[in-house]
Amino acid sequence: MALAQAQGRATLARAAAANVETPDMEALTAAVITAKAAYATANDAATLTEATAKDLKGEVTRAETAKHIADEALNRQTRVQNLATIARGVQGGSVPKISFQSYVLARVLDQVLDAATLRLLKVSQGRYEVRRRLEAKSKDRQAGLDIEILDRNTGQARDARTLSGGESFQASLSLAFGLSDVVQQHVGGVHLDCIFVDEGFGSLDPEALEHALQMLKELQVNGRLVGIISHVGDLRQHIDARLTLTKTANGSTATFHV
Repeated sequence: MALAQAQGRATLARAAAANVETPDMEALTAAVITAKAAYATANDAATLTEATAKDLKGEVTRAETAKHIADEALNRQTRVQNLATIARGVQGGSVPKISFQSYVLARVLDQVLDAATLRLLKVSQGRYEVRRRLEAKSKDRQAGLDIEILDRNTGQARDARTLSGGESFQASLSLAFGLSDVVQQHVGGVHLDCIFVDEGFGSLDPEALEHALQMLKELQVNGRLVGIISHVGDLRQHIDARLTLTKTANGSTATFHV
């Protein structure tokens, strides 16, 4: 029974295979070899591509880092450049042109002018103040270190050069003493023992002369030696100790009077 069944299946198989062509094994073997070679080539290419992609990713990371560093450097350069521009005092617009050096000097000058104004108000009978001009006199000049005079009688500021000879002497004397006061404050309490005033008294009227001499006497009371170099004869009655120089045919002579 089993034999008959097997023979039947064999008959059916031979009938089914009667129309089937025998495959070309050599061609199939060659195709397999070609496919394996193509796979190997593709695999190598894929490996190379992955390595290249990894390298490119590293380059991108380095490029981003470099860009970040460059941006930071550019920001620092911009800040430094802006600071340098401000320090040089070259900014425009509504901001006064004043360099950093001038700014520092202006702060000290303000102290000098404040001290000078206290004295100038006394000798000018409360009329004049000396102050720092905030704006520049012209577009090509820096602001901050020019001096002007405030006339309290008119409420107007004026150029220091418009003062009369006597007024200029009063302002100059006040500035000199104001500078002396500030120097003593800033140099570790150094005391300026001697001050000499050279001329200028001849330009003062009697009242202004009296105020100027009063200022000098106040300095003397505070422990300073005040020397006056002048040819004004009216000063003699106000000065106890005098050194008089007299011209002669044989040269000048010096006489000390107490």
